[in-house]
Amino acid sequence: MATHAQSSTVTLLSKGTSNNSSSSTYSTRDVFKVLKDKKQYLKDTSNALKEINILLDAFEVSGKKSSLFKSYTSDKSTTRNELNELKSILEIEIENLELLYQTRPLHERHESKSKENQKNKLKDNKQLKSESSQELETKMKEEQEKKLKYQKKLKEEQEKKNKEEQVKKELESKISGLKDSTLLSQKQSERLATEILNGIPTPNGLKLIFKASRDGFSAQAFHSKCDNKGSTVVIVKAKTGAVFGGYTSISWTSTTGAFFPDKSAFLFSLVSADKVERFTKLTQQYGYYFKIGDNSSQYSIYHNPQYGPAFGAGHDLHIADNYNYANLGHSYGDGILTPGSTAQSYLTGSQYFQIEDYEVFSLQ
Repeated sequence: MATHAQSSTVTLLSKGTSNNSSSSTYSTRDVFKVLKDKKQYLKDTSNALKEINILLDAFEVSGKKSSLFKSYTSDKSTTRNELNELKSILEIEIENLELLYQTRPLHERHESKSKENQKNKLKDNKQLKSESSQELETKMKEEQEKKLKYQKKLKEEQEKKNKEEQVKKELESKISGLKDSTLLSQKQSERLATEILNGIPTPNGLKLIFKASRDGFSAQAFHSKCDNKGSTVVIVKAKTGAVFGGYTSISWTSTTGAFFPDKSAFLFSLVSADKVERFTKLTQQYGYYFKIGDNSSQYSIYHNPQYGPAFGAGHDLHIADNYNYANLGHSYGDGILTPGSTAQSYLTGSQYFQIEDYEVFSLQ
């Protein structure tokens, strides 16, 4: 690029310093036109160089060092070097052209042309300027589009990274809280966190607040430890080996005989009475007392000071002093179960069951 530009300038200068026979090949007006165009080109180049310097300084201040950032700054640095080289060449050309313009005879600078020739030249000049302006505008528009596209990509990547980190952090928090459970293995705790409790907010992780074998199996012991604790997860292990439980987003209370709506509540089965892991979530969406289109179930949770945790209208899951049973399909079933013997035995192998132990975790 530099060799071509320098060559064109040397050719023009050689014409200006040769014998008079060659001077008729161009006029002072021609020199003036070239000089004017070169000055405008130098101005446009300087503006473009200034913009690139500002962009590079801005990205340097940001301190970002990603691969995309390095690629972007590398491209911009190459463009800056090319523009600096072009600017130097244009300055040399302008200096030489000004010298040539000053050495031309005074009478030739004011030579007149025919009206038609003048009109044509003006038209040509206008067209050249228009094409040059359009070309520069197109280039600047392309640069702006590339910049916006790059910024959008960076933003999307950062949002994706933040989301992944948040999900990972919540998962680790849930798994960490479940480590206090003696009813689940490490692998089962991980599956419960990822397959059953996924999407449930746990700002402070899971905390074991009640364990029947430690705190007592009575309803009174349950309420003394679990009332007014916010959202909780109940994990039950029956003497048949079945492991199951439920989640509610509202606090347990000692209110006498009252149902409470909780559209986010659900039951789950982790291990069947046959010792088969299945990790199935049983929501209220298709329960017997929960029709499609309802905003919430009226029978999600049942509070009673004489009962432990109780879910659903059946009750679908009922734990109390030496009286525990499952009666799925009334409020919970998710289209899998309807009231009947199969629903009653789904969680533990039979409707009535004995508890080996059960735990309650707070999610607040």
